[in-house]
Amino acid sequence: MTQAAGQAGFVLPDLRSRLLALPAVTLGAPDDALLLALIVKQFRDRQIAVEAGVVAYLTTRGARDAAGVRDLVERLDRAALAEGRKVTTVLARKILEGTDE
Repeated sequence: MTQAAGQAGFVLPDLRSRLLALPAVTLGAPDDALLLALIVKQFRDRQIAVEAGVVAYLTTRGARDAAGVRDLVERLDRAALAEGRKVTTVLARKILEGTDE
């Protein structure tokens, strides 16, 4: 359930009135373009170069939220380091299918 900050049950009248005066917005789920940008950013933050095909694969099949993308890239990074290889679509498929153990 989503509610505006001013409707969250604050007891201090001044705080409640100030929060009610603020504009409220609803954030929807990220679209594919934002997910792609999040994936690219997470790989860049870890200084990992990946091909566009890997990013496209992860965008359509991977996590659909920022925390999930961060976790997925971390798992891919660990698996690539453990196996001494690059992050590829094959490795991404293996991780997404849960066969990375």
